[in-house]
Amino acid sequence: SVGFCPACFLVQLLGVPPPEEMFAKDYVYTPSISSSTIAHFKKTADTLIERFNLGEGSQLVEVGSNDGTFLRFFKERGIKILGIDPAENLAKGANKKGIRTECAFFTERFAEHVQQKYGQASVITATNVIAHINDLHDVTRGVATLLADEGVFIIEAPYLADLLERNEFDTIYHEHLSYFSVYPLQHLFKQHCLLIIDVQKK
Repeated sequence: SVGFCPACFLVQLLGVPPPEEMFAKDYVYTPSISSSTIAHFKKTADTLIERFNLGEGSQLVEVGSNDGTFLRFFKERGIKILGIDPAENLAKGANKKGIRTECAFFTERFAEHVQQKYGQASVITATNVIAHINDLHDVTRGVATLLADEGVFIIEAPYLADLLERNEFDTIYHEHLSYFSVYPLQHLFKQHCLLIIDVQKK
């Protein structure tokens, strides 16, 4: 069942499966099996590096980094990277490939640990991850904690308007907890002193 909040306009599942059962231990999907996803990640990495002038003095943290496919393109350009993913099999595999990865769910408390251990992030990315997280306030507080003052938080997520206009009912299932439009994200981020500066529809 899907619910709609008349106060903030967030559309979200009414039942939330335990995240430990969905994402920890042995998670089976990896982006490295998809050539189109790899090409998209490379293009996105090149765009972010140029737009935000990322270099050796920058640190990029990816929330839900999976097997490190996206982070690899930043590492190849000399940028300091850190992946955070709760799936033990993925984190272990990424570390073996030289993609520094912490195995954990991203929370405000864990963000404090990362900030103390590695320093603040110039950029935090989350590609098709935030919609999987139930406590949006906790993860947003974590982003605000870890992000440098002039840092940027970049997410990718399916767009609610597309779901409605194209009748994409098959995208509604247990892993996809939230279905975003821009307004509820503005409402969320404003409460944690974050400001949306750009939106791109792909």
